Amino acid sequence: MQSEVEITCPLCGGQAELKYDRFPGYQEPETFEIFHCQGCRAGFSMPRIKDTQVIYDNIYRHGELVPAYKRYWKYAEEVKKVKDPLNYLAQAEASYWGVREALKEIAKERKGIRILEAGSGLGYLTYSLNRSGYQAFGLDISETSVAQAKKNYGDYYFHGDLFEYAGTGSNLFDVVIATEVIEHLNDPLVFVEALLKLLKPGGHLMLTTPNKSFFPEEIIWATENPPVHCWWFSEESMNYMADKTGTKNRFVDLSGYYDKHFYRVDLNIFRNGFPLKPTLTEMGDVIAGNVSATSQQGSLRRFLIAYLPQLNSLLVCIKASWLRKKSASEPNILVCKKRGVVFCALFTKQA
Repeated sequence: MQSEVEITCPLCGGQAELKYDRFPGYQEPETFEIFHCQGCRAGFSMPRIKDTQVIYDNIYRHGELVPAYKRYWKYAEEVKKVKDPLNYLAQAEASYWGVREALKEIAKERKGIRILEAGSGLGYLTYSLNRSGYQAFGLDISETSVAQAKKNYGDYYFHGDLFEYAGTGSNLFDVVIATEVIEHLNDPLVFVEALLKLLKPGGHLMLTTPNKSFFPEEIIWATENPPVHCWWFSEESMNYMADKTGTKNRFVDLSGYYDKHFYRVDLNIFRNGFPLKPTLTEMGDVIAGNVSATSQQGSLRRFLIAYLPQLNSLLVCIKASWLRKKSASEPNILVCKKRGVVFCALFTKQA
């Protein structure tokens, strides 16, 4: 339900318009207001929930069953089995493709890159970066996650609060990476400022997050329900944060990924099935029958990635080309090309 209510955007201070006043939360029976900012073009939810730990505990308790999260548990196991885990991740998702490609470019100008992954979670990306020759460390606020990551992959991880850690030192890393983290936070600008403190002069902050700019304005919310995701960032909102922090931002070109992988979004899911349904019951169990709004066609086989990467790439490209042509005439289908459902923003700190 839309009204004429407007509030101040908590990110840029611009006018934000109420788009939906009782949007279902991630866990029943909570509901939220969804606003779109007319200035930075971000979407955000209200009210803000300070303590979301119960929801995250429920997600981790059912991790292998929760839509949009269960793939992380798969990655955590698969990276231990493949010869090149970073390449495996890059073939699995556009965000990891962006991380890999950006690091390749950075490595041309900097040797011995020292990396921090902020919000390392299950630990598989930090592990994969180390396997590719980078010196990478994972920081996470969850003692359980850090303990499990150490058990699975080695002593690359440490437990701590990012803001406290950022206050203890500066100029420590060449690259800081936060994949799918910033959309969970109440104050994203403070988060970015803390991460930038940890960077050496000329260092790079890599942020991946769902991309509101990919969707038409009529779509109100196409990311995880609040309060799990309390922001849906546009490319404009990322540029705003770069300007506010005195950094330069560019978006990593993801067309190399989408040329090989067919990824489409059915807008009818948001129009006809809107609003998106909750994921968890009031008791914290997974609701059966949740439908993913996006679908990636053509799963990648571990054997091909590990041992026959050229053949795998050829087969994926052939199938992607065929599916792309098939979807070209469907008006309600968005196909990822250079721009996709996520972006990888690269903030460069002044030297």
